Amino acid sequence: RLSKLANDLVDLSSAQAGKMVIEKCDFDINDLIRESIEVMEPRFKQKSIKVNAIFADEVTIVNADPNKIKRVLQNLIDNAIKFSFNGGEIIVEVEEKNKKVFVHVKDNGKGITKDEMKHVFERFFKADTSRGLDKTGVGLGLSIVKEFINAHGERVEVKDREGGGTEFVFTLTPSGKK
Repeated sequence: RLSKLANDLVDLSSAQAGKMVIEKCDFDINDLIRESIEVMEPRFKQKSIKVNAIFADEVTIVNADPNKIKRVLQNLIDNAIKFSFNGGEIIVEVEEKNKKVFVHVKDNGKGITKDEMKHVFERFFKADTSRGLDKTGVGLGLSIVKEFINAHGERVEVKDREGGGTEFVFTLTPSGKK
């Protein structure tokens, strides 16, 4: 855990200093999502969480750094698992509109307050309501998500889901190739 924490801090510092190396290439974001879900399958089963992946097209090619985007997906899905109730549902959805690819990660857990939403991407921030639920994290995952997405020149935001839960959505640039 200390090694992971040290690596996360180094990654975060280099991203914030504008020194992060982004190695963009074309890849299928749908495949990366499938891989991320597969890796976390044991954790979904542990909490009896249903996972639903919804893709706009069979293949969605984006131009980004696949290693950085994989970390983004893993952090967002990890959070969704942590804060989902047993027997809950997580939806990972890809849609294309306005010449952008939007990736949504939605859970139907307790959600977060409007005030907490203002701070979720800050280093070491942990919502008061999460202290009992998140026993492993130190509050860096969402900071890493924001910095990695910003380093791509893209956007990430958090929304309250109607009916309960939280939704994170980030943008990527389509490659133009199918």
